[in-house]
Amino acid sequence: RAYVVSPGLVWTGPGYGIAYLPPGFTFNFARLDAHGVMIGVPVVMGTVSSAFTAGFISLAWSGSNYAAVWLDARNVGATSGDIYGALMNSDGTIAGGGTLHDLVISNAANMQTDPAIAWSASGGTYVAVWNDNRIGPKTEIYQSTLSTAGVVSANMLLVTGTGSSTFPAIA
Repeated sequence: RAYVVSPGLVWTGPGYGIAYLPPGFTFNFARLDAHGVMIGVPVVMGTVSSAFTAGFISLAWSGSNYAAVWLDARNVGATSGDIYGALMNSDGTIAGGGTLHDLVISNAANMQTDPAIAWSASGGTYVAVWNDNRIGPKTEIYQSTLSTAGVVSANMLLVTGTGSSTFPAIA
């Protein structure tokens, strides 16, 4: 049994994809059948220094592959909390021949938290959103796209106001 921090779960039709942070400080991904039984073995999407500096995993399914994003504070001395991601093939392996993991989605100054990701069929890309405190003192919502080839677009301010904007969700 794994100790799981903020897991991400997505339905694929015949089963599920799950992303989680077990003991050992690796972000893992696994496929589950319709009854929740693991298919094969988990794969590592990323590595962090502490479970207390990572979490808030979100997972999306495009109809043919998976994408995950998470909060990661591996650069806590430089940029604080950042958003990282990974792409997985439909068979659960890391996409791009095993290279499309630990992708930097946002490593702007100050803290980025609470990522969410969804597939945009009309855009043919994944869309990630998150809380961002890069200009403080208020938190705003930023977004970026992630192509199936692992290309991350420039971060774009999505929601701002006179107060903080928090806890984005996307579907």
